[in-house]
Amino acid sequence: MVEEESEELTCYQCDPKGVNRKVVKVEQGEGVKVRHLECGHMSRLYFRTLTAHARVMASIATSLIINPIPEIELALKNQDYFKAVAYLAAMLEYYGKLSVDEKLRAENRNVDRDRIYRGFGLEDIAIFLYGFGMIDQPCYSAVIALNKLRNDLLHIKDAAEFRRRSGAEAEATIREAMKCINVLMR
Repeated sequence: MVEEESEELTCYQCDPKGVNRKVVKVEQGEGVKVRHLECGHMSRLYFRTLTAHARVMASIATSLIINPIPEIELALKNQDYFKAVAYLAAMLEYYGKLSVDEKLRAENRNVDRDRIYRGFGLEDIAIFLYGFGMIDQPCYSAVIALNKLRNDLLHIKDAAEFRRRSGAEAEATIREAMKCINVLMR
């Protein structure tokens, strides 16, 4: 599949309603494409190869910038638990990494930042946040449960059957973990 590169993207950082900005530079890394805009902001497109010929791509830049909650609520309304979990896990991981990095810097701990941003997953971040006393036990448990749900969703064979048997439980897990966003976005 040939992907056409658009010359403009909508920037929601410049204006919450969105302003078209010219793409001035594109960088391709492992699992991410970064597009730099003329205003200085950037958009990231993340992708994963699930099998030899199937890729999943999603840009979370807009949700990271504006507010992830409406996107997650919409996914829950549509019973798209995978999308809700993916957005929420990405948000918690992103803000969790920022919080861990900030805590280590505040205590003058010389740690390779690249290891934090590339080496830690959601479960690792939850352990650090809880260990540093930055989140409480209920939030820690909710993030660990969300990570387990994300892993489970990656291996389901029948989404309709999952919705029927486990949808309510999945939604409850997601809603509990959503409460942790405000703690990390301070």
